[in-house]
Parts: sequence; structure tokens; C-alpha cells
Amino acid sequence: MKMIFNIMSDIFQLLLYIATPYTFYLLINFFVLKDIAKGSDHSVHLGLIRRIKSNGNKYGTYLTSKNEKNLLYPQLYHLMLSYFDIEWLEKKYSNINILIHFLDYLCFNLFASYFFYMKLVPLEFFFWVNIIYITFPISYAVWNAKNGGLSARAFGLLLTNIYVYLIAIYIIEGEIELILLMIPIATSVLFSSQMGWQFILLGTPFLSLYYNDPILLIIPIACYILFFMIIPKKAKSFMCGQYYHKKNYALFLSKIFILRYRNSVYLDFLSDFYKELKNNLVRGLYYIYTNPIVVAIYGVPYLWLVLLAYALNANDFSESILLGIIYTSLLLFILTSFKNTRFLGEPQRYLEFSIPIISVLLCFNYNFIAILIISLMSSIFIILSNRIISLHKGGSDISKDRIHIINELRQIAAEKLVVSNDNDLLKYMPELKAECIRPDFTCNYKNKEEFYRFYYDYDVNKISISGVLEFIESYSPDFVVINKKIYSDCKIKWCLKNYCFNKTVGDFVIYNLR
Repeated sequence: MKMIFNIMSDIFQLLLYIATPYTFYLLINFFVLKDIAKGSDHSVHLGLIRRIKSNGNKYGTYLTSKNEKNLLYPQLYHLMLSYFDIEWLEKKYSNINILIHFLDYLCFNLFASYFFYMKLVPLEFFFWVNIIYITFPISYAVWNAKNGGLSARAFGLLLTNIYVYLIAIYIIEGEIELILLMIPIATSVLFSSQMGWQFILLGTPFLSLYYNDPILLIIPIACYILFFMIIPKKAKSFMCGQYYHKKNYALFLSKIFILRYRNSVYLDFLSDFYKELKNNLVRGLYYIYTNPIVVAIYGVPYLWLVLLAYALNANDFSESILLGIIYTSLLLFILTSFKNTRFLGEPQRYLEFSIPIISVLLCFNYNFIAILIISLMSSIFIILSNRIISLHKGGSDISKDRIHIINELRQIAAEKLVVSNDNDLLKYMPELKAECIRPDFTCNYKNKEEFYRFYYDYDVNKISISGVLEFIESYSPDFVVINKKIYSDCKIKWCLKNYCFNKTVGDFVIYNLR
């Protein structure tokens, strides 16, 4: 009877140690993330789900515009959500995000239990390792798309974390059978997450070298084989889309998009921080806040504490072997922080994949008092920084005119084809059940002149006059919407002979097909 009582007591303590940090996590989410507005990505994802649903719940459709020649975006997340009611998703998308975060938390605790049973650490280990796991500021950043509306990022992070758990246990145990588990998980990442797959594809060779284990190289190769076996035609289109997108991004798009906003991650520290602060103090501070190196410092603070602990005190923990996974994230962060490699995504996002390993190793190297102090400091930073940013940003980046034109198009453009000189506006068309035509990133361009001809003033958000004219002539859209802040509709009136003026909404002019 006493033994049963002890077992029940241990189970109760375990649940308490796991549930208490999760409750704290929910509170942080309520106070921090409730003010983050849905971005245009929400509309893109919702439109993708709607198209998959209308296509008989089949994987593989265009991302935003009908003229895309190849598949571009992994769609397993969207395929799964296509079985839900669209109206429910529009209203209750936060429930999906909460479920994904809960599953991620649950999987992390299953991973933590491995160390509990192998190292025989006390039950309190679960409480402190969870406290660390839920207090990484990067997880709550306002710029992190997984926190705003529907996003595949959280789902991709969940699957990639599971892959990291298996990699970690394989590194410690050396059981070859774990490779057989990693292959389907990594394949699901290929089907679901661009960033997660890039971590696996680019990081696996380094892990193979670091641990002197060539067997790891089998994983990405096997994933591609499975990918082509499951959806052969769409896999070929996806690979072409990925290749051309990366090529176009590296050679052309980055110069008028990411480099236009931040020319150099490193030059910021020499001059650009000062320039931005001088031009506008508030925007300058936000510019500093979003620099990838600055994000790595405040967003993943426990990383530097772990590295410091192992540098100053090379503990003989068997778990120190897992540092290779952290080094992989750091290497990818550095490699993708240069001008010519930033097309591979935000560098700081590669550090997110090492958060579970950092959490465990921190627990093995610091006492509970130290963990309590640094986690409280991190929590305070999360709440204060997000509240300050939300107050200054006012909850939404969308102008009143843009809100009005979106609402107007919502009434008249459902199931219709729309062309506009405002590329950013077109991102919202999927949410309005409308189709659109935009410059295609998934096809081959011979040179920069051929690519840039679609853009006005070398700005990715502005479609050129020649681009709008080409789309009108090729696709005869039902509506043409001109943002007069970009250029006047008078400049293209001569090609609108088949269109009549509909109405003016702020800075926007709507024409409809006669």
C-alpha cells in the first residue's frame, strides 16, 4: 500500500512540475501575444488551405497567384487543416496554434524524460527544464510569424524539434534503429517546412563531420527518395520551384527586398544603427531590436550561458556530446547572416532548433537558484519588450486606406481575378476568396532586366506599369486596382479600354471589366 502511495505521489508531483510551467506559459501568451495582429501571411495560408480544400483535399497547389509555374511552398500543414471548416479556421485559428504549442511542449517533456530515466535526476528537473524552455524571448517576438495568425512555422518547428530529439538520443545511444525513425520524421518536415528542411539539409553534413558518422547523410537522401515516390510529378515541380525561387532570391529579389531594409547585419554595428536612430528614434530602436545578432543575444540568452559553462568548466557529462547540435545551429546562423546567403532565411531562426538542447544542458550546468533568477529576468524582458512594441506599433501595420480597400474588395471580388500595382495588397486576396496575378518567383529569369521589369522603383511591393499591362493583356482580370501613391492610374488608362471606373477608395482606384 505504501509503495502504491509513493507511486501516486510521484505521478502527482510530476504532473505538477509539468503543468505549472505550462500554466505560466499560457499566461505569458495571454499578456504578450494577444496584441499581435494577423499579418498578410495569415491570408496567404488561409487561401492555400481553401484551394487545397476546393481541390478535393489534394496536396500541391500554387501559393498566392494563378500564374505560378511551379510549386513553391510545403503544404502538409495546409492539407491537414483543409479538413476543417474554413469559417471556423478564420475565427478560431488561435486554437490551432495553442494545440501545436501544447504538442510541442508535450514532446519536449517526453524528450526530457529520457534524461530523467538515464541520469536519474530528481523530479524537480522537469519543473526547471520547462521553465527554461518556455522563457526564450525569441519564441514571443512580435516579428516571429508563428505568433501572428495562421502560420506553418509553429508546425514546422514542432516536427523539426522531434527530429532533433531523435538525433540527440541517437548521438548518445548510437542505436542504428533510430535512423529508421528519423527518416519519416524528416520527410514530414520536407512536406511541411522550408526552414525546418533547410536546417536538416544544411545541418546534417556538419553533424556527420562533427560526430564522424557518415550514416547521418543517409537521412536527407532517403527523404528525397520518399518524397519522389509519394508525389512524383508534384515533387519535380516543387524541386524546380525551390531551385528557381532560391536562385531568383539570391540574384535579384534580395537586393530589392531584405537588403533594401537592412543592407548588412554587421555594417549595422559600424554605422547603420546610428543612421536609423538619427532619422527616427522609435523606428531606429526597432531596427536594432530586429538585427539578427541582437536577436541572438536577447532572444536566445541561455545559449551563451551554456557555452560559457562548458568553456569554463568542461564537465564530464555525457550530455555535453549534444553540443554538436548547438554548434550546428550557430554555424547555420553565421553562414546565413552574410549578404549573399540571407536568401536562405532569417539567421536567428536556425537558433530556434537548438532551444530544446540548450534547455537540457543549462539544467545540468546551473543550480536551481541561478535558473530561477535568469528565467525571471527573461520573463520580464519578454513582457516589457512586447508591451512597449505593441504600444508604439498600435497593434496593426495596415493603413486605414488599405483596410477600406480590403473591405471593399471583400464585397465584390470573391471568386474574381484581381491585378494591382500594389503587390502587398495582393497578398490579402486569398483571404477574400479572390484570385490574383503577381510576379512569379518560381520560374527562370535569364537576367536581372527580365526580373526587375515587373517592379517599380526597384521595390518588391510595387508592380511596374509594364508588369500591370502584361498581366492585363495576358489574363484579362475582373478587377484592376491602382494605388495612386505608387503611380497614377492615368499612366495606364490607355490599356483599360475594356474596363470601366468602379470607385475610388482613399488612395486606391478600382476598375472592373466591362
